[in-house]
Amino acid sequence: MLDIVTRDMFFPHLDKKWVLEDGGGGYLELTLVKANPMHRTKIALVQRMPFLLIFRGPSDKIANEGTYNLSHPIVGTIEGVNVVPTMDLMDPDHPGARYYQVIFC
Repeated sequence: MLDIVTRDMFFPHLDKKWVLEDGGGGYLELTLVKANPMHRTKIALVQRMPFLLIFRGPSDKIANEGTYNLSHPIVGTIEGVNVVPTMDLMDPDHPGARYYQVIFC
């Protein structure tokens, strides 16, 4: 399913809850805070416009870098998503929150 994922699937669901599932019963509730387009690569196999997602998670539970399933009640489950913890965004409205990025290219 990763090959059909586009930014348009995420953009309407900014500031909404998503669930990161590790496949072993563990999960982490995240909020999608950014869905930004990226420059198109020159790789001929790439059919979609690359994009970057940033999710905000709680300060008391951490997801390590790895492959997860990402679920949303309207979008459904997207399997095999590579998630990377990223720098704190220094958001005064969410002190201590942890941030994660997902890149689709």
